[in-house]
Amino acid sequence: VEQVLYLSDKEFTAADPATGKKVWGFPASQVRTGMPATQPHLISPKEVMIAFSEAGGTMLLDVAPGAEGKEWSVEPKWQSRDLKPYFNDYVRYEDAVYGFDGNIFACVDLKTGKRHWKKGRYGAGQVLLLADQGLLLVLSEQGGVILVEANPEELKEVARFQAIEGKTWNHPTIVGNRLYVRNAEEIACYELKLAE
Repeated sequence: VEQVLYLSDKEFTAADPATGKKVWGFPASQVRTGMPATQPHLISPKEVMIAFSEAGGTMLLDVAPGAEGKEWSVEPKWQSRDLKPYFNDYVRYEDAVYGFDGNIFACVDLKTGKRHWKKGRYGAGQVLLLADQGLLLVLSEQGGVILVEANPEELKEVARFQAIEGKTWNHPTIVGNRLYVRNAEEIACYELKLAE
C-alpha cells in the first residue's frame, strides 16, 4: 500500500498520498521523546527503522495491514540505545546499521539492535552509503572526509582527507563523480577518481 511516512514529536504517521488521510500511527509516548530530526528508514516492505530523539535511541517497527476493516498493526521488534542519532542520519548495509551514537560513529545489528562496535570519533558528522563498493563516506564535524569499510566486525578506515574547515553538520552529496561538502562558511567540490 503506497504511503507517505513522517515523524513528529507526537507520532510516527503513515498517510495516503492521494488523500492525506492517516493510515496508521505509532505514538511517540511509547519512547523518550524530543524533536525528531532523522528520516524514517524503510528496511523491508513491512519493517521501518526510526529515531524519535537522541534520548530514545532507535527502534525497528514491524508494520502489517489488519484484516479487512481492521486497524494496521505497528509493533516494535526492538528498541536500542546503542545507536542514538541526534540529527545525523544513519545507513543500512546488509544486516548492519551504521551511524552516530551521540558524537561517536557506531555499528549495530539490524536484527537485534545490539552494538557491534563504537569507535569512530568524528564528532557530530554525517554518513553516506556507497553500496556498490561496500563503503561508507563519513563527513566529520571538523570537515574531514573518511572512507570506512561497511564491516560489522570492526571500524576500518580506508582513506581520509580534510575537505573543508570549521564546524560541518551538513550532509555530503555525490553527483556522478563529484563529491560536494559544505558548512556555514564554505563549500567544496572534489572529483572522485579510481586509483591507477
